[in-house]
Amino acid sequence: MSDPRRGVSTILIVSLCFNFFLAGIVVLGTLRAIQRAHAAIPVRQLLMPQAVKLLLPGDEQAKLDGIIAAHKDALNRYRDAAVETRAVAFREYESKDFDAAKFAADLEAIRAADGALEEEAIKSMGETAAKLTPEERRTVADHLKHELWAAHWKEGRPTGQ
Repeated sequence: MSDPRRGVSTILIVSLCFNFFLAGIVVLGTLRAIQRAHAAIPVRQLLMPQAVKLLLPGDEQAKLDGIIAAHKDALNRYRDAAVETRAVAFREYESKDFDAAKFAADLEAIRAADGALEEEAIKSMGETAAKLTPEERRTVADHLKHELWAAHWKEGRPTGQ
């Protein structure tokens, strides 16, 4: 006849292993949630005034508010135009009477809208860099290097994309 204590011991060992497994899942889930809560700024936006402002000490952040305010309306307008041109191109793309020449013109409008948005963004980045002290620029550059390195290893693609 089998020993009843042996069966209880087996159940306790299995339960203990299952508890360790569940604890691991909880820890990994928590770490993942923390990582997502502090999502990195996309690489293409790292030099935008809003992103740079977050890297400055609290008492120095206000000096970028003027640049952010000066470019906000234009950036929003150009971003809306870029979205709208894509919507127009998509309507032509899915149209039953598709016209390749019209679609090519729509694609050119997308390129122009993206160019205007990029130009405004670059203006704001240039003004931001001019307003920072050399030490602040070094801090931003160090952060940028870290973000590019992290993006390279996390996403598995070359840095800067």
